[in-house]
Amino acid sequence: MHAGTAWLAGAGIVNFLVGFGLQIALLVTVLTVVRRHRPAAVPALATSVLVNLVTTILGVIVSYVVTPLVIARGGGMESYSLYSAASTVGFTIVHLVAGVLLIAGLVKLATPEERRLGA
Repeated sequence: MHAGTAWLAGAGIVNFLVGFGLQIALLVTVLTVVRRHRPAAVPALATSVLVNLVTTILGVIVSYVVTPLVIARGGGMESYSLYSAASTVGFTIVHLVAGVLLIAGLVKLATPEERRLGA
């Protein structure tokens, strides 16, 4: 293994671990602090975090497992380019859904709670 390849692999591992750890911390925050103070915001926020968490894991699987299989299957650069474009579009759609859920959760979090009369 060349030094550049080792650095690239190491950077990828660090990137995954940092992203994964931050998403776990965000999920714990949503399920504890936000749930305690603004339970109406939890479903959208928790779903958004979970979608991003699954996407992070799938991204690693796609990069390190599926991509080599596509390359090994043959078809050259055209096959790889089509696969890469399709996976990019797929991940973009998933990120869009997660982003919309995050926005919806933040709006619920920022919207003042209705106060009942006499409360």
